[in-house]
Amino acid sequence: MKRFCAAFALLLASCEEAPQEQVASGLPEVAYASFQERVEKVILPKVEFNETPILDVLGLIQELSQVHADDQMGISILVDLGPQQMALEKRITLRMEHASLKEVLEAVAEQIHVKVIFEELGRAVFRPLSYDPTPLTEVYEVSPLFLETLRIHGLRQAESESAPDRRDLNKDSVISYLESCGVSFGASASATLDVENRKMTVVNEGEQIALVDPLVKHIDGVHDALMDDPKIHRLTEIRKNLDETILPKVKFHETPLSDALSTLHWDNQTKLPSMIFDFGAGFDLQGLAEKNAPVDKGPVTVDLENVSLRDAFGAILDQANAKLVVEPFAIKMVPKWLPDPVYLLRCFDAPPEIFDVSLPKQRDPFGDAPESPESLDSPSVKAVLESVGITFPGESNAVYDVVNRQLVVRTTEDQLPLIKRFIEFKPPAN
Repeated sequence: MKRFCAAFALLLASCEEAPQEQVASGLPEVAYASFQERVEKVILPKVEFNETPILDVLGLIQELSQVHADDQMGISILVDLGPQQMALEKRITLRMEHASLKEVLEAVAEQIHVKVIFEELGRAVFRPLSYDPTPLTEVYEVSPLFLETLRIHGLRQAESESAPDRRDLNKDSVISYLESCGVSFGASASATLDVENRKMTVVNEGEQIALVDPLVKHIDGVHDALMDDPKIHRLTEIRKNLDETILPKVKFHETPLSDALSTLHWDNQTKLPSMIFDFGAGFDLQGLAEKNAPVDKGPVTVDLENVSLRDAFGAILDQANAKLVVEPFAIKMVPKWLPDPVYLLRCFDAPPEIFDVSLPKQRDPFGDAPESPESLDSPSVKAVLESVGITFPGESNAVYDVVNRQLVVRTTEDQLPLIKRFIEFKPPAN
């Protein structure tokens, strides 16, 4: 008796960490059509308990399930009561004869005011009465950083597999990543990803959905922190003004390029308070006549009505073979052939010590999601990186995710090798 109780206590301890992974092995497919039929057909001649501790009761039932089954194989009994763990301290009195294993387990569950669920994986699980196994469907709008996190997880997983090119972000990485964070997926559960629309659909039990929510919110919160930068806010405001400022009429006839641009700006300067606009800082007029695409500084002619300020600039610059580029402190005229900057989002595993800064207290990723993520201030991280020559042009930024111990950057491609080299060779702080 003590042997089985000790074994069952050990089973309970393991159940607290991963209850979904404990399964009975070797159930015969011929003798019983299903696990439900198995617990109904295994008959226990007699069970009798008198003020017996519940752990001893379950241990003995587990022993009897092996003794009285035709195939001499027992069942797995798991307990996952959450806040009702106090039920395990109860003692029960029960006497039954020629009862099925199912009837006995249900009678035990009734006495301690819980329910027993017979899962097809070959286990009887004691759950709270409030437990509802009906799958829920949740659709999440996820950030680009969440997609990047899934991509990196898939690449790391593929490195240890024989056919990495067969990995599918939509089908594999999303479930694998969520499982690595402690979310369990049963036979009827699923998770799919719509990369184009940045949506993730999860079908799972309510208690598992509860684990997904803070996970998604945390990563999306880190992305929001990455975009919460004064430079990016200024750029957003400038672009908004360019698009939302509507001009009733714009008319220039054989007007010098510099005069047309200067007039267009000064007439609307109050609507563009964040812009620096002059020939020295506002416009890059040097070196424009290069290669086969020189800027034509000759006169321009436009006649437009009810047009946005952006389109008005565009119509003028188009005649000069140039385009408008928005920067945090200026709008610039540059040749059309110059490529637009491309900003890439990347995550790097990085110990916090390399930034020589004190960390805030680490938050439980599965606890209540904070309104804003606990991460190092962007200036602190950027200052360390800038001190070794790494630059953050335009809409670049960097934050440190304390929970996942990752440096998250949004920057141009030429800076990524420098950041990677810094992380690989930077010695930890003393």
